[in-house]
Amino acid sequence: MLHLITFRRKYLDRWLENRIGLMCGNVLDLAGKKANPRGTFKPPVKDSHLWVYANIDAATNPDVRCDAGNVPLLDDSFNCVLMTELLEHVPDPEKVLLEANRVLKPEGTCLLSVPFLIGVHPDPNDYQRFTEDKLERLLFDAGFRMIECEPMGGWWAVISDMVRLLLHNHRDKLGPISRSMFYLVVRGTQALQSLDELSRPTWPIVTTGWAVVAKKV
Repeated sequence: MLHLITFRRKYLDRWLENRIGLMCGNVLDLAGKKANPRGTFKPPVKDSHLWVYANIDAATNPDVRCDAGNVPLLDDSFNCVLMTELLEHVPDPEKVLLEANRVLKPEGTCLLSVPFLIGVHPDPNDYQRFTEDKLERLLFDAGFRMIECEPMGGWWAVISDMVRLLLHNHRDKLGPISRSMFYLVVRGTQALQSLDELSRPTWPIVTTGWAVVAKKV
């Protein structure tokens, strides 16, 4: 069975590509994967002064192996902290955001993404989902000013990714004909990206997740 890239991953990769200019100077990639990364986005490691991967999972080949809420790096030492698809996996997101603020230089940038309407995906745990209001409050309490909070896809993105999840979870139980039918349904839904873009005014209500730019106050 062919691998089907989710709408969410497409939107996330596109969002990251459009914000490469913010990933400059010293960059901390918190929970980033140096080995076996996901998606098509290629971090501009060579263009930054210093790019540090910090991850608790040794299999990702991190530069610093640590918990996201306890980073053994100096205060005010990074221009940018990148944390994609992290906060849903930690029991104390407030602590993680405080650590990100601590290691950032004044007016440093935090780039983060979190899911909303997607399936449960432990890595190794899956604790919560966030709304825009909750993200703004968490960031404010951690010493950040939210600059941008962009929804990532709408109705069609959510429907497509949920069908893909159904296909993936039941791939061993479905016969060849059923698998082909589900494959065509998923492919057909994903082909409606233009329709998803047309539904953009409804994205804050129904979306796969959020992508945020915040500044250290």
